[in-house]
Parts: sequence; C-alpha cells; structure tokens
Amino acid sequence: MVGPILLNLLSDLELERKKSERVYLMCDALISSLKTRFGGFYKHFSIETDNCKVKINTNANTSCLYGDPIFLMSAVVDGRFKFQWINDCTLLSDLTKTNIISTIKQCLIEASIKLNSQNKFDNADVEIITEEARSDDSNSPSSDKEKKKVYFQL
Repeated sequence: MVGPILLNLLSDLELERKKSERVYLMCDALISSLKTRFGGFYKHFSIETDNCKVKINTNANTSCLYGDPIFLMSAVVDGRFKFQWINDCTLLSDLTKTNIISTIKQCLIEASIKLNSQNKFDNADVEIITEEARSDDSNSPSSDKEKKKVYFQL
C-alpha cells in the first residue's frame, strides 16, 4: 500500500517542519528526497515537486515509475483504506480530494472494462470446426467427427 504511506509521510513531515525549528532542515531534506523519488505519485495530487529546497542527485530519480495509477487504485480496493486515506490528508484541498477520487473511480472503471473484455475473449477460446468446412474439395467425403481447435493466449 504505497499510496497511503507516501501521502501520510509527506503530510507528517510538512506538519513537523512547521512545528519545530530544530528539525526544519532534516524535514526539508526528507521532503525533498520523497518528492524526488516519488514525484510521479505526488503529481496525481497536484503536489508541487519542483520546489525542493535540498537538491537530490537526479540520476537516482525514480519519479516516473510511481506515476502509474495502479498505486492509487491498489489502496482504494483494499477494504482497510478505501478513500479514507485521501480524505484524511491535511495537505490536500477539498477540490483536489474530489478530483483525485473521481480520477481513481474512472481508472477503476476503465480497468474493469478492460478485464471484462479480456474475459470474454478467454471464454471464447474453443472453436468447433467440422470436416466439411475445413475441406475445400467438394468431392471428399464428409466426416461426422467434429474437430476442436483451441487457441491459446499468452
């Protein structure tokens, strides 16, 4: 459950940074690291990732890997999280929360449609071909046996 963890980590670090001046620099470094490594995920929430105060080595940037909507959908389909982790986040405005919830719902609908259409193709993988239809030669005797042709999908 990457989504709730990343969002709560960033939220908690932002709150701690505002509370104490002693941990301000440490929080800035951790926030910059989170935004650099998981920026693709944070962009779903319109969280700015380019305003990091501490510069991190961009060669180790894995930001694009976390831009996949699967990180949003996986937490929502888990009964322990649902949409609560988004609603509880103090970093997000109500409009942003509404937009991201509708985006996740749309992604779930599209994934369901895609899975459903794949299941239809999987169920129709056996085709019965008679000997008559297979033979183009009209002089050959027809057989009563039916042959099954199976298509395997990888």
